[in-house]
Amino acid sequence: MISRLLVACFYFFLAVSISATDGSEKTHPVNPAELRDAIGHADRIDVYVGNVATVPGTAPLPPLYSSERKKDIDELREAIAVEAPKAWYRCACLPPIEIKLSQKGRNTGWISVEEDLTIEFSTWNGDTRPVDDDKLLHWFDVRGIDAPRKGVEQLRRLDGESRAAEERWLRAMPVALRPMWPKWMKDGDWWRDPPSAVKATIAAADPYLVVEFPDVSERIRALMTWFGSGAGPWSGFPAYEDVAADLLLEYRPNELEEAMRQRPLTGTEMEGAARFFSGYTYGALFRPREDKKLIGSLPPEIRKALLQHVIEGGDPDKIERAQSALGPN
Repeated sequence: MISRLLVACFYFFLAVSISATDGSEKTHPVNPAELRDAIGHADRIDVYVGNVATVPGTAPLPPLYSSERKKDIDELREAIAVEAPKAWYRCACLPPIEIKLSQKGRNTGWISVEEDLTIEFSTWNGDTRPVDDDKLLHWFDVRGIDAPRKGVEQLRRLDGESRAAEERWLRAMPVALRPMWPKWMKDGDWWRDPPSAVKATIAAADPYLVVEFPDVSERIRALMTWFGSGAGPWSGFPAYEDVAADLLLEYRPNELEEAMRQRPLTGTEMEGAARFFSGYTYGALFRPREDKKLIGSLPPEIRKALLQHVIEGGDPDKIERAQSALGPN
């Protein structure tokens, strides 16, 4: 999440720092009627892939589609009808599709269509949404322009995967923490200052964990299970997963070792433990650690078992991280 937020912020500042190709300043709020009229007065439309209008000076590829037929232009006007947004917002991305409107050979405006079908018009200072997503996608489909539908389908797939990962994370969470989790996630510091939010969450969570798991080893294995039930990646994962790792850091090396020795670890516990220990020397926890001696304190048989678990998983990134942290010194 952290890396995605940084990328999104970069594109946001890039997008808002450059203007339309005609050099005019965007001062108008979103006006659905303005877009409808601009399309209605156009006598030609050209559909481009990429950021033809958003990035001045780029050499555009030939248009994917062009038409001077009134029927095509009228159908676009109906398909791309937009609603007035309830509040100002701007999509933090660069558009994959742009539509140039022309009248008597003169450029009269650019319509940017984002991957999620957010709509920007070149005279507006904000974005909005189409009234009917399917109707707009159909307009592109029948003209052989498949990028918008592919983009929407990919976003829907990613959203489904994200929801499934979040549900798995919640199911693995210690029961005592579940009632508090929604409140923690609404804390604005999760977006402004994730490290502070994690620290505050840990302070609030510790007493409840002690009540649910009086035995230290059981508590540690529960946290390993939780940390092993994340979205999947060991780098680029949602920031909230750091809570489980930081809770594990509350325990001494001998306590962590004892928890892994009492009984064989389950697959999920093994994943959480391998992920946790691999994070010290390879930055999987997004910040440097002074506790590198923790890796060295692990008995060779535990290091070997954790490394073997990761190798059997087959993920190249995880294997590289685990070999760097857990492999032979």
